Amino acid sequence: MLASARLPMAVAPPPATHPSEARAPRRLAWRRPESSGLVGVGLLAVLTYAVFAHGATDLPAETRVQVALAAVALGACATGLVGGRISIHTDRTGWASIGLLAAFALWCAATLLWSVSPAATWLEVNRALTYVIALALGFALGSRSTDTYNRVALGWLMIAVAVALFAVGGKVAPSLQVPGLLDLNHTAVFSRLRAPLGYWNALALICALAVPIAVRTVTDTTRGRRVRLAALSALSLLLTVTGLTYSRGGVLALVVGVASVTLLGGPRLRGLLVVGLAAVSAVPALAVAFTSHTLTTNGVSLSERSFAGVLVALALLAGQAALLAGAWRLAALEQRSWPAELGPRVWRALAAVAAGLVLVGVLALAVSSRGLIGSIDDQISSFTSVRKDPITDPSRLLSTSSGNRWVWWKEAAGAFSDRPLGGWGAGSFPVTHLLYRKPPPLPVSQPHSMPLQFLAETGIVGAILALGAILGLIVAGVRRVRWMVPGRRRELSGAMLAAGLVWAIHGLFDWDWDIPGVTLPALVMLGLVAGRRDPAPAPLRPAEPKPPGPRILALAVLSVLLCAFAVSAILPAWAHTKAVDALNTAASASGPAGLQEAAAQADLASRLNPLSDEGLLEAATIAARRGLSVDARNYLVRAVRRSPYHATAWEALAFSALEAGDRVGAYRADQRALSLDPINQVSLAAAQLLLGAQVGPGLSATATGTPLGPSASPLPAAGPTPLPAAPR
Repeated sequence: MLASARLPMAVAPPPATHPSEARAPRRLAWRRPESSGLVGVGLLAVLTYAVFAHGATDLPAETRVQVALAAVALGACATGLVGGRISIHTDRTGWASIGLLAAFALWCAATLLWSVSPAATWLEVNRALTYVIALALGFALGSRSTDTYNRVALGWLMIAVAVALFAVGGKVAPSLQVPGLLDLNHTAVFSRLRAPLGYWNALALICALAVPIAVRTVTDTTRGRRVRLAALSALSLLLTVTGLTYSRGGVLALVVGVASVTLLGGPRLRGLLVVGLAAVSAVPALAVAFTSHTLTTNGVSLSERSFAGVLVALALLAGQAALLAGAWRLAALEQRSWPAELGPRVWRALAAVAAGLVLVGVLALAVSSRGLIGSIDDQISSFTSVRKDPITDPSRLLSTSSGNRWVWWKEAAGAFSDRPLGGWGAGSFPVTHLLYRKPPPLPVSQPHSMPLQFLAETGIVGAILALGAILGLIVAGVRRVRWMVPGRRRELSGAMLAAGLVWAIHGLFDWDWDIPGVTLPALVMLGLVAGRRDPAPAPLRPAEPKPPGPRILALAVLSVLLCAFAVSAILPAWAHTKAVDALNTAASASGPAGLQEAAAQADLASRLNPLSDEGLLEAATIAARRGLSVDARNYLVRAVRRSPYHATAWEALAFSALEAGDRVGAYRADQRALSLDPINQVSLAAAQLLLGAQVGPGLSATATGTPLGPSASPLPAAGPTPLPAAPR
């Protein structure tokens, strides 16, 4: 840490400045005013909202993020094109990456032609376009000065610290509440930390994304001592919160981040020492939290958790105080000269310790009751088997269970194998999951793997485009860091590139693509690193006036595109809000007027989003309550025509037909629902009810009204069948 600033690095010095960064000689230079500050502030504000709005995974929170990001991009375009103060510079790999990501968004739009879930595909198109805009803004900010790097990096570190403080507040002070503003009692249901994102793995990833920046802030000897100590305290807090999420993926991402920021250069040994000291300071709080039954059990009363939280708070403060006091004293050793051979000796010692730990682990498995091979087989079986893990037990950090991911990965692989070229449509896995799942049912909306999600939903074409964009950004970032001049910008670039690597690795086994709160900051940081600083201005001399026409035209085109994107983001959210309002209005209605108003809201929802059946389903529910059974059934017919792969809509149609006495229609609709969700218990029970019921003389094979079994049933088989025409 601070004490070993002079430890030599066992690496060659970085190469000279890349020619693209060389400054042209000049006699009289002028400096354009820095205009990226407002763009950076706006971008950080969007990231803050996305994180604290449960990761912006639901409507309308995601829509607000998209509209706000479009507004920031519009401001950047106006500043850049009209004022000439913001521009994008990157290399060919960077341009190829953003081109591939834009092509992926267009390919997602193309999958609307064959998507089995068109409403979800629309949302996925908007999400992909959001990431394109965020990456472009990252490129623009990366083309500016070192101050821009510093502001964005420290800004993200402060956001992550705010998230960590809010999260750990659920452990140390769950009774703290400010009505309408703050409520830290978010561990009432689950003792495991997950707020404010609502998902423990996402919370751990937020912390892991900030760890490399915290490390390089502490090791930057050009900063003030107080800033470095604050970053060291933040690092300890981030490690503590990561542990309290019980997220194995988060711990792995943390290790990847530390390894990446170490390998990418900078004060390597000092950085490892910083992480080690911060980890030691986090041990007391983690020990108290892990060993407390009150803090590792769900549904514990607020008073009990509050008392136990005081102990965690005291341990946390004690660890922080010891860390800062020790670091303050060790700072005096920074100017000390160390022997040149000390660095290689330390690296050899660390390698020996790592090898020793691996050897001890192998020997422990070999002498166990199962033996080495048996132990490996047992761990593989644990990884691939379906099991219910105790999610609030800290011991799960040592478990090798996949958390049932293996099952979802096989479902995604099966979906891809059946439609390898174009997939089932962007955002369609919630539908295809029902087609491929096997007992026991494990409800899920994503396969918990970004590559497999791309393959299942967008086919090999979409996977190549999306994964190619991510890989290109990493390659461009590595090249940029390699050619940068040693200094703050290079170290911050390495830290942000390490954060991008953390996100990419974590996405291999989680659904980060569908969580803008974690994907947006990663793409912005990768864009910052891949962006190339623009060349120095030429000597001041009379310049020929340039016609404003092309710039104004470009600004107009970009404005139209961004506004169209905002409208595309608003419509599905507006439709969803109206559908929810319709149900709420119907629930509180005390007369026909209220129900009629609810019906109008549901009808508006169905028209705002012509790809979704949500408004039609709500309209059917309201019509049934009004006693309009025929209208209710017609709404359901329209719903299944709009979303023919929605099992719930077919199931609702089956019950509607059964209530109307149409057993043939009910059976057909129920069989269709079963073909889309073969292990749905409600549809299976309905099928048994229909097959075992008393059949009327007009439908009986013997025309005597006797019960019929499955083999003798005269009812039509499942599959596409003619449906009654719905009124237009």
